[in-house]
Amino acid sequence: MKNAIEREWQFIQSLLLASTSMVLAISANASDYLLAAAPASCPPVQTAPAQSAKVTSPAPKPEPISAQTRARFFVSAKDAVAGSKQALIVDVRLGQDVGKLWIPDAIHLLPEFLSTNALVQSAETVFLVDDGKDESRLLHSVEGLQTKQKNPLRIVSGGVPAWYRAGGATAGNVALLDAPAILEAKEFHDLVMQRATIAVIGKPSAEERKAFPKLVELPADTTLRAGIASLQGRVIQQSPTVILLRSADKAAEWNKAWLDAFHQAPYLFVDAGNRYTGFLEQQKQIAANANKPLQHRCDVR
Repeated sequence: MKNAIEREWQFIQSLLLASTSMVLAISANASDYLLAAAPASCPPVQTAPAQSAKVTSPAPKPEPISAQTRARFFVSAKDAVAGSKQALIVDVRLGQDVGKLWIPDAIHLLPEFLSTNALVQSAETVFLVDDGKDESRLLHSVEGLQTKQKNPLRIVSGGVPAWYRAGGATAGNVALLDAPAILEAKEFHDLVMQRATIAVIGKPSAEERKAFPKLVELPADTTLRAGIASLQGRVIQQSPTVILLRSADKAAEWNKAWLDAFHQAPYLFVDAGNRYTGFLEQQKQIAANANKPLQHRCDVR
């Protein structure tokens, strides 16, 4: 009996010894089973090389409106006002613009609905009046409809401002027509890409000479009358045209002088402090960083 108890106790001791050895083995290799603590400073994240941006062809630049196209699709504001009693006047501006200044006898209709409107389809003559700033966009719509329309669609050259100055009936805040349209850098850049005429008051920089496809240079000390007379002889009366000023002080004067000579207000861009070249540099930086991988935090790997 005594021998049996001793044998059983020895067996229990051997089990305890084996268990202790196993625990020590696990502890020695704990790094294989436990997560290591996050380092104080994360090493750079290894990422696959960024794929190069897809190269797309630039959008085609709109061509200036030719004299033949103007004769076919446009009507002067003076002739439109004279023939307005026998024609349907359609205001194709956006709704927020119509709410501020409108033509009392006109209907309001966006260009995309011209082909489905019963009044437009039944009228003998239709005069389309826009804001006079981007005539090429409206021309594109009219050219597409011309083969489907039985009656002629004519764009009033110069839009609402020209209509008003030709004696056409208007209602609302007409003072809006004489307010200088001062542009932000992005808006100015978009017009440059459209090959707008840029009339620079003062000496243009080398960057400006390179950037502006249609550049008209006027001396910084030119008088308003002389400057406008020079532009009359060299700038075709079609939008868009931008007068680039170095200071906002003369913006209202230039705008008024232009209105007295041309059928619409120009765009004005005040480039004090080289705003445009700064904008171009900013766009280059954005493009350079476009394909760089995002930075990851250690806790979101």
